[in-house]
Amino acid sequence: MNAAEVLQLCRFVKACCPSQVLDEFTPQAWAVILGRYDYAVAKQAVPELVSTPLDQGKARYVEPGHII
Repeated sequence: MNAAEVLQLCRFVKACCPSQVLDEFTPQAWAVILGRYDYAVAKQAVPELVSTPLDQGKARYVEPGHII
């Protein structure tokens, strides 16, 4: 996964998890962790991670380890 793809993945995660805090350093950190993985596979994992029901009032967060 290249830097542009990591940035897109971070934006997608933020769109799926509005409460998740991402800053300008997040894509760089995620690139170190996820750089060796395929973008399409990583992106496909996000909807699977966020589609499970949550208790009311709970927020969802996705970490690189969840994607792996």
